[in-house]
Amino acid sequence: SGAIAWRTSFPNVANTGMGDNSPTIDAADNQVIQVSVADARKADGKASVDTAVLAVNADTGKIQWKRLLGRGDSPPAYKASVAMVRNGVIYVSSPSTSHLSALDAKTGNVLWSSTIPHPSVPGLGRGAVTYRDGLLYQSTGAWLYAWDAKTGKLRHDLYVGGRFGICNPVIVGGTLFVTNSWGWIIAEPLASVM
Repeated sequence: SGAIAWRTSFPNVANTGMGDNSPTIDAADNQVIQVSVADARKADGKASVDTAVLAVNADTGKIQWKRLLGRGDSPPAYKASVAMVRNGVIYVSSPSTSHLSALDAKTGNVLWSSTIPHPSVPGLGRGAVTYRDGLLYQSTGAWLYAWDAKTGKLRHDLYVGGRFGICNPVIVGGTLFVTNSWGWIIAEPLASVM
């Protein structure tokens, strides 16, 4: 009919904390996964936020669980990140702390959390990771990263330059394709990132 089936409000969402990123569908657990920066505060003249991950029942809109990933500096502009789900694990970055984490999709419990190297300004890791053959590929800052999906161990990093925004790598054959905030479209041999 086109009628709204449900509408759920999330508490303490910061300005542009959720409206600039897409939700992720976890079909196996019938959940909508949404990432948001929340609970904006100022301390000593410095803005900070927490990164919240919420799982919502796709049929009812009821919040199943909420996980806070840590308080850090408030990222500029488009603040939140996009999650990726695979085999019962949610992979998501916290732009406020520059960490990549793996969460159990049923409970939201953190399985591992790794620091994204080469920090620059707050806001690293806004785009979703891409999975292939046990590795997670991530474009953030001016770098491409390959992480072990089971352990979160960094396997390789590659300096590209420019600045990656809310974008995720697309892998076709042996090539990784990704866009860049500086107006670049990049085709990188996957072997150079592995």
